[in-house]
Amino acid sequence: MKKSLIALALASFMIAGLQGITLAEGTMPIKHHKIQAHEQGVNLGKKLNLTEEQSAKAKGIRENSRSKIKPLIEELRAEKEKYREMVKNKASKEALQTQREKILELRKKAQVIHKENMANFEQILTPEQKTQFSELKKAKMEKMKQKREQHKKHMQEKLNQNSN
Repeated sequence: MKKSLIALALASFMIAGLQGITLAEGTMPIKHHKIQAHEQGVNLGKKLNLTEEQSAKAKGIRENSRSKIKPLIEELRAEKEKYREMVKNKASKEALQTQREKILELRKKAQVIHKENMANFEQILTPEQKTQFSELKKAKMEKMKQKREQHKKHMQEKLNQNSN
C-alpha cells in the first residue's frame, strides 16, 4: 500500500503540469485522467526503482508543483471559458486574438513551472535513473506526437466531411 501511495505521488508530480493543461483544455474526463495518472505513477516508480527517500522527496516536489500550478490552471480555465463566450457572442478578431494570447501566456507559465519541477525531480535521481527516465520521456513524447498526428488527421477528415 505504501509503495502504491508513493508511486501515485510520483505520478501526480510527473504529470502535474501536463495534467493541468489537459484538464484546462477540457479534452479528457477527470476520472479517466486520474486513473491514467495512477497507472503511470505505479509503472514509473517501478521502472525507476526509487528508494523510499527518493519517493518522499518526489512527493514534496509534487506538492510544491501542485500549489504553484493550481492557481494558474484555474485562471487558464476561466480565460478559456471567456474565449468560448467571446466566440459565441461573435467578438471581433482583434479581441479574440488578444484572448488567445492571454491563454498562450498562461500555458507558457505552466510549462515553465512544469520544467522547473521536472528539473528538481531529476536532481533526486541517480545517474542510471536519469538515463532511464530520459528514455521513458522520449518514448512518452513519441507516443504523444503520434496521438497528436492521429487527432490532426481525424479533425482534418471531419473538416473535409463538413465542407462537402
